[in-house]
Amino acid sequence: MKNQFDMNIVIAHPKDEKQKNALTAVLEAMEIKFEEEIPYNEAFVAKIKNGKKQVEDGKFTEVKAENITSFIDGL
Repeated sequence: MKNQFDMNIVIAHPKDEKQKNALTAVLEAMEIKFEEEIPYNEAFVAKIKNGKKQVEDGKFTEVKAENITSFIDGL
């Protein structure tokens, strides 16, 4: 029989490596499943957002598959 605590999710934001390690140790000791996410590099995210905006603004070059090699060679 399931209870009200079976599917709760807790998201924690440790402020440094020491807190992260302590939190990980507690979760492991209590045999609580957890996942770690590594955030994307902010500069990388900015480049992706800029590229998306350029496409939305029509600032892109369309290249047919048969011309891709010559297009790349011309860069």
